[in-house]
Amino acid sequence: MLGRFWVSKTSDQEREQLKLRLREWNREHKIALFRRILDEEELENRRIIREQCDVDEAWRKVQVRLRERKSRARIRRYMFKLQSAAAVLVVLLLTAGIIYDSHTGHRKRVMARIAEIRPGGAQPTLYLADGQSVELGRADSTADLGNARISGENSLTYRPEPSSDHEDRSEPLAEVYNTLITPRGCMYDVTLVDGTRVWVNAASRLRFFTTNHSSERIVMLEGEAYFEVAHDASRPFVVVSGGQRIRVLGTHFNIKAYDAAQAVYTTLVEGSVEVTSDSGEQSVRLSPGEQAVYRRQSDEPIEVTQVDPSQALAWRSGTFIFSHATISEILEELSRWYRFDYEVAPYLDRFRFTGQFPRCGELDRILDIITSTGTDIKIDYDGERITLK
Repeated sequence: MLGRFWVSKTSDQEREQLKLRLREWNREHKIALFRRILDEEELENRRIIREQCDVDEAWRKVQVRLRERKSRARIRRYMFKLQSAAAVLVVLLLTAGIIYDSHTGHRKRVMARIAEIRPGGAQPTLYLADGQSVELGRADSTADLGNARISGENSLTYRPEPSSDHEDRSEPLAEVYNTLITPRGCMYDVTLVDGTRVWVNAASRLRFFTTNHSSERIVMLEGEAYFEVAHDASRPFVVVSGGQRIRVLGTHFNIKAYDAAQAVYTTLVEGSVEVTSDSGEQSVRLSPGEQAVYRRQSDEPIEVTQVDPSQALAWRSGTFIFSHATISEILEELSRWYRFDYEVAPYLDRFRFTGQFPRCGELDRILDIITSTGTDIKIDYDGERITLK
């Protein structure tokens, strides 16, 4: 009844009854009732507040706040991830920078050491028929070389013997031979006793006649040389080299027959030559502008192709010319002139290079060009050996 009275839902009779009861209660009952009213009043206030509250609007606000909290949480998580990624990126960049600087620094140090390698500079040795040897770079024009004289910085000239020395002999005299050896980093020019001129490339050996006693003018070559043969129809000129024989009367040609190479290349510039295998089973005749390729230890026939002779003779004019050459082939050529050993990872020889470099150029620049072609070639040098991998 008291609750209904408080919310104005009692009848007149109920209100009168409630007043009579209140008059009859003592002080303690009234205090207890007052406390109860307070409690019920608080409850009613809460009820009224709930009734006045817009539940949908309140729920909407709750959802908005929840979304805001989730959004802030996502932002915090995103920022944390972003900061973490940035930290990782910084570490990666620093690491990459350190690696790059290390690689670049190492390459610069290697190239600086290679730059100290200078072309040429070596001197040839002449071995005489009597067993003596003469270092031509140290000999002067007055050195006793028999019928030979040093003529110029890198040239040796043989003079013909006087005819009276052998014209009255009943038996022919044996031919006398000397041997010229050019080490790596050296080339030399020899004029033979018959007037034939021979330019001998680096790392080569030429054994040649110093007299005119034989019916044939025979020389032996290991390595590379260019010949301008003096014409003598009565005495053919024969070059024995790399398992083949080249027979001529008077002509200009180049022979490249290094032991390390699998093939011997004979390039004709002028005249005519006949190239024959040692066994005599193969023989071809060349015309100017043709090159014979004889593959040693192979049953393949001698191959004849049209070439530009100037490329074969480039070494004489102080130039390296490479055409579709492997790195090993390039370093083999360079090593003969710059005097270094080398090692090339086998997989690198699948790459081919074409280019032209001055023979007097700096080796580090040549190698820098070759190793900077996008093939990611790494280079090292220990003071003797250049390694590419």
